[in-house]
Amino acid sequence: MQLISRRNRGQLVSPFDRFFDDSFWSFPTLFQESGNMFLPKIDLCETEKEVQVVADLPGYDKENIEVTVEDGLLTISGTMHQEQEEQERKYYCKQCSSGSFCRQISLPATAEEAKAECAMKNGKLTVTIPKRKEEEKGKGRTLKIQ
Repeated sequence: MQLISRRNRGQLVSPFDRFFDDSFWSFPTLFQESGNMFLPKIDLCETEKEVQVVADLPGYDKENIEVTVEDGLLTISGTMHQEQEEQERKYYCKQCSSGSFCRQISLPATAEEAKAECAMKNGKLTVTIPKRKEEEKGKGRTLKIQ
């Protein structure tokens, strides 16, 4: 019988579970913290009347963010420029990022792209896209194979 130390009680995680945590399954997450790539975290929700996307963009100015809605795809892109490093300073840790990102989200067929609106407040970009009624949805068609 092996004793478990008191301070580790309640923190038993098998090596198997630790290997298959969320970062294993979420490939872009592997790069989010490394400085090589930034992908903003988003909340995506839908009601009967609209689709809403909220993106966390702390430190980004709205002038450096571009939002486009086209062909059923919402694209959010942006750049952040970092101030020049001073040669006299010796950095022990440098985690402030600069660079650009591009995030694309597929929209439902009922999204009215022409009526999309967006606003930025406190580092959160909110994009709201109204939805058409189901019966107003465009008709599909059968394509001829050539």
